Amino acid sequence: MTDQIVNDITGFIFVADEPQKADAILMPGSSDPGIPERAAELYAQGFAPVLIPSGGVSFKTGKFNGVKRKKRDL
Repeated sequence: MTDQIVNDITGFIFVADEPQKADAILMPGSSDPGIPERAAELYAQGFAPVLIPSGGVSFKTGKFNGVKRKKRDL
């Protein structure tokens, strides 16, 4: 792959836009506490009146496996 192709794909996948007001904040399921922590920050700043969690159950184990790490431990 050429560098240009890699850069184009990276630019498409990893969009870094500033937060904007919205109807809701979606929190994709993850064991990373950084996702709900960031969602809570955005909610507290008034970016949206609703938080929507999703996921939570691992398709491999059939249950929620807990938080893998704590953001403050990083």
